[in-house]
Amino acid sequence: MEGIQDKVAPDFKHLILVWAFAESGIGGLLHALKLPFTGIFVGGIAIMCIALIGYFQDAKNNKILEALAIVLLVKLAISPHSPWQAYVAVVFQGYLGYWLFRSKKHFKSKVLLFSVCCMLESALQKVLITFLIFGSSFLKSIDAAAISIFKAINLDIDTSLVLTGFGIYVFLHLITGVVIGLWVPNIPIMINTLKMDKPIIFSNLDSEVQYSYKKKHTWWTGLFFMFLILALIAMFVPDIPKLHLFWFLFRTLAISFILILVVSPIIRSFISKKYHGQKIDKSLFDETIHKIPIFSGKAFSLLKSVNQHFTGIEKWKYLIVGLLVVAMDSDKK
Repeated sequence: MEGIQDKVAPDFKHLILVWAFAESGIGGLLHALKLPFTGIFVGGIAIMCIALIGYFQDAKNNKILEALAIVLLVKLAISPHSPWQAYVAVVFQGYLGYWLFRSKKHFKSKVLLFSVCCMLESALQKVLITFLIFGSSFLKSIDAAAISIFKAINLDIDTSLVLTGFGIYVFLHLITGVVIGLWVPNIPIMINTLKMDKPIIFSNLDSEVQYSYKKKHTWWTGLFFMFLILALIAMFVPDIPKLHLFWFLFRTLAISFILILVVSPIIRSFISKKYHGQKIDKSLFDETIHKIPIFSGKAFSLLKSVNQHFTGIEKWKYLIVGLLVVAMDSDKK
């Protein structure tokens, strides 16, 4: 059969634990990693968990939607103020995985398609939200200011820097989707190898490890950069009326407030009502909620251990697969 060589089969509840942790409890870990594209890291873990659930589940009993419901309810319980687009992304991943992994035929091809689609959705969602919040006129003004700055230093650039930046951002997500899609089918063998050959990174993992994680004041940071960009536009594109600059600022703040104070609560309320009404394993939900704090401490302890023994891409590989190994050992007393 085409697919994963199943030397090790992670349990359904262990995959849910890792997925729920990625969606709700991973903030401190990402802060410690200083990872610039957190969506890629979280999305990669979600892709891995959904694909493995799809492979190891009974073909006649698709459990991906049940897992999705539990993950969303855990996310609502632990991170109720997560941005609305995060919930949209999780729902998209869950339903796409449910549709694709109804059978194990052509599994590797399905994983690749699933990974690419999830990564592109994440990137395009952010691009569309940027256009919605700032508007095309403001982004064109940024381009005009950037071109003026380059001309002032004798560089002749006529291409849209904004669109180029968006293109690079989407392309990076596309490449990441391909890499993850090709890598995921090898994970069970990696788990088996890691448990046998790399026991040192799992020795003495401390669930009581404490790490400080303070949310950055992204709102004030964003507002500062908004004023800075407006000042640069006023300086290097003097033809733009000052009234337009005030309109750019008002429009951006107004749409941001609407998304945060109106759209986000509506989406969270809809998800809460929809998935609280679904039939799920209540004991599995309670167990996942109970294990998240302990698992978070061990995940951070694992990070410290991986940092000591690996560098570069190996560090990321063993950290992600290591999270699965830690979850699989979470039932041990």
